[in-house]
Amino acid sequence: RALFYNDKIKIELQPNSIIFNCLNEYISWDIYKIEIEKVLSQLSKAVVIEAYNRVGVRYISEYPDIDLKDCVKFSFTFGMPEIVSDTYSFHSEFKLDSLRIILNLNNKLPVLSPKNSTSLLSITPISNIDIDVIMENITLSDYKELLVCIERTHMKEKEVFFNLLNDNFLASLNPIY
Repeated sequence: RALFYNDKIKIELQPNSIIFNCLNEYISWDIYKIEIEKVLSQLSKAVVIEAYNRVGVRYISEYPDIDLKDCVKFSFTFGMPEIVSDTYSFHSEFKLDSLRIILNLNNKLPVLSPKNSTSLLSITPISNIDIDVIMENITLSDYKELLVCIERTHMKEKEVFFNLLNDNFLASLNPIY
C-alpha cells in the first residue's frame, strides 16, 4: 500500500520491501535521494524495521521511435551475421564490484499507445534500457548505513548506463555527472 504519494514520487511498503518510484519522469537523483532519506528517517524513528538486507536501484529509460543501435555500444548478432534484427530483447546478469547487475535492452518493441486525444490507439515502437543494480546479503540496522549502500548502487547504475551509451547519444542527453 502507498505510504507516501505526491505529484512526483510514490513510496510503498510491502512485505520485506520499501519501494520508491518516480511517477512520470525522472526527477534527478539529488531530489529523489532527499525523498528517500526523509522516508527512511521517519521509518527509523517509528522503529518498524529490524534490519535491511538488500538494496536495489533500478533505472528504466524509454525511447519511443528510437533504434538502440543509434544509442548504445552494443550490437546484436548471432550465428548468421548477415541477418539484422530490428526488434530484440537482450538480458544479461553479471557481477561488478560485488554488486549484481541485471541489464535488459529492448529494441523497438511494439507497444499499443494513444494516437491522439480521440483515444485512437496505434502501435509505437519503444526501445528501453533497464538497469537494476543489487547489493545482497547485507544486514544493516542503521538507515544512514543503508543510505551509503543506496548511493553506492546508484553510482554503479550510473556508471553502467553512461558506459553503455555511445558518445553522440550521451551528449544529446546533456548529462549531469
